[in-house]
Amino acid sequence: MSWPLILSAGTLLLGRYRGEQLLGQGGMSRVYRAQHTRLARPVALKAIQMGRDARQNRDHAAQL
Repeated sequence: MSWPLILSAGTLLLGRYRGEQLLGQGGMSRVYRAQHTRLARPVALKAIQMGRDARQNRDHAAQL
C-alpha cells in the first residue's frame, strides 16, 4: 500500500498548510506538524492510508 500524502518540509498543502515534519506514524496513518499560513499557528495534519478494500468501497459508493 502506498501513502496518499508525504508532506515534506516547506511543501504547501491546500494553499494554507506548510509542512514542517513528520511527527509519527502507525499502521494506518501518519501525523505531520505543519503551519497554518493564514492563522500563523502550528497544526497537526493526519494522513490516513487507504487500503485496497477502502478504495474499492469508496469507488463503489461513488457509482451509486
